Amino acid sequence: MTGKLKQNQFYCVSERKRVTQKDEEIGVVMMKNKKLKGGVPALKSFHEKSGTTMYKFIPRNSYLKMLNKYGKY
Repeated sequence: MTGKLKQNQFYCVSERKRVTQKDEEIGVVMMKNKKLKGGVPALKSFHEKSGTTMYKFIPRNSYLKMLNKYGKY
């Protein structure tokens, strides 16, 4: 695997490869973290083929932009 993942791509750990998801299958969540107040923003999606929930961390400054585009999960 070389290069960065695109916005709608996730890495499936069980299949060990990149998976491209549709915009309707992606949502934004705030993952809890004891060290960072307010949590860490991430994109969340479910890969039906392998039954795996996939996450991808996103920068805090793009949280609202992603929330408007994908919505909450």
